Amino acid sequence: MTDFREPADVLDLPAGPLRLAGLELAVAEVPGHTPGSVIIAVDGHLLTGEFHFAGTIGRMDFPGGSEDAMRASLRSEFACRDDADVVHPGHGESTTIGAERATNPYVACAYR
Repeated sequence: MTDFREPADVLDLPAGPLRLAGLELAVAEVPGHTPGSVIIAVDGHLLTGEFHFAGTIGRMDFPGGSEDAMRASLRSEFACRDDADVVHPGHGESTTIGAERATNPYVACAYR
């Protein structure tokens, strides 16, 4: 059986541009799900982890989770994206920003 443990040296991933393996990644902090949540954007693709899923969003009942922060994060990070940008959550199906704006009630609610 594999023993999964947090490494002794865990470093924060700072917001902003990050060059990795020849790619320019844009890292953005997205509080709401948990403190320290980030999304990573690269070439029209958005890696959202547990922050956002196709048709829904991540849980907010973890320590430090916040509905107000989640709404603000959705508003700030999804408003500036193209409808064609592809969203890849931590698990589940991929989607697009346009589909989420049109069908995800949590994304729509963020703009109220």
